[in-house]
Amino acid sequence: MAGGLVLAAGSTAARIVAGLAVAGVLWGWAAAQYPDLVVGHATVASAAAPEATLVAMLIATGLGMAVIVLSMFVLFRLFSRPDTSDAHHS
Repeated sequence: MAGGLVLAAGSTAARIVAGLAVAGVLWGWAAAQYPDLVVGHATVASAAAPEATLVAMLIATGLGMAVIVLSMFVLFRLFSRPDTSDAHHS
């Protein structure tokens, strides 16, 4: 029943609520497991990458986001302009 509501046309609110419910379950599971990632085998501290790797990942993520955001800005800017060609006036 709920699956049908999420798939129905125009049910943006249902999709948002379903996504938030899934995110809540995942966060709840992670909070319940803390500090163990795999109970008895791996903790958050033992599974962490070295600091240099984390810094490099943050820099790469920031640069990647900058490229994507600027590309999306240019894309939306190009396609939001009114059509000035004579093709539609014939």
